[in-house]
Amino acid sequence: MIEVKNLVKRYGDHTAVDHLSFEIEKGKIYGFLGPNGAGKSTTMNMITGYIASTEGTVVIDGHDILEEPEEAKKCIGYLPEMPPLYFDMTVLEYLKFVADLKKIPKDKKATMIEEIMDMVKITDMKNRLIKNLSKGLKQKHTVILSSHILSEVRAVCDYVLIISHGKLVASDTPENLGKLAAGSNNLNLLVKGQKDTIRAALEAVEGVKEVTVKKSPEEGVYAITVGTEENMDVREKVFYSMVNASCPILEMQSKKVSLEEIFLELTESEKKDKDASGKKSGKSFFKTAADAEKYLNEKNEDTVPDNGLEEKEFDESGEVSNDVSDNGLPGDKQDSFAASEEEKGEE
Repeated sequence: MIEVKNLVKRYGDHTAVDHLSFEIEKGKIYGFLGPNGAGKSTTMNMITGYIASTEGTVVIDGHDILEEPEEAKKCIGYLPEMPPLYFDMTVLEYLKFVADLKKIPKDKKATMIEEIMDMVKITDMKNRLIKNLSKGLKQKHTVILSSHILSEVRAVCDYVLIISHGKLVASDTPENLGKLAAGSNNLNLLVKGQKDTIRAALEAVEGVKEVTVKKSPEEGVYAITVGTEENMDVREKVFYSMVNASCPILEMQSKKVSLEEIFLELTESEKKDKDASGKKSGKSFFKTAADAEKYLNEKNEDTVPDNGLEEKEFDESGEVSNDVSDNGLPGDKQDSFAASEEEKGEE
């Protein structure tokens, strides 16, 4: 087990990791998620003893990484994105080398290496040079996967830890995290009928917390969002309530939240806006990837024109104005520039 308690890392006035606490249990695969700069690499480096923490402790199988570094490091292995391997060794030679570094007893070394190769399915590769292996084979066997590539995490991890600005913002299974996300308990409907009749019938259904009714482009049809209590499946009850109200359901969808949406919602994004009253700063959550993209596009439009230069130096056609020449000099400097060029030509 790995126990991380109140871990802090400061660089001057900057806090890279801010009182981080979690536990890693044996036999599970954990996804360690966060945007760039969230503190993932710093945390991993402190766990492995590569850098010291400012505050807090890391205990690996009962051994403090700073007080008993050799004993603690015997219990773990650290695999960065670019594996630090000796490429001219074979797989078997390298595993023997690592076993010696870990001080594995000689009478157990051969058996342990065979078990490990069988576990990660590289027995057939044992006599192949490491430089000839694929990147995936070079990286075999991971317990904590630190990444911002969400498809990797979704595919292999039993448990997810999400950090943002050095703080832990979520810690649970991917399934349970889905229940925490906004809209995860929503049911979306298209129903034909009278607005008040539809609303009254749905609000009477057990487990329904709120009903939002909006007119759809189709005549006499309404787009409805039904908010439900946690872990409540009300689809069947909703169906029969609409039958009894003589309001046919044209479409019904349960809201399924992806790991990408959860990640974007839980990792806080700060943005600063300017309005007539001056500077205004606030905190917001992007509900979807589309929202994040829209925000970035709007931000770019507000700050930098498509041509990347100050707007005042361009006319409506997008060409450089008379005030600024192709060589970048103002008009009043052109004569001296031209003269110097002529002198160079004469030389």
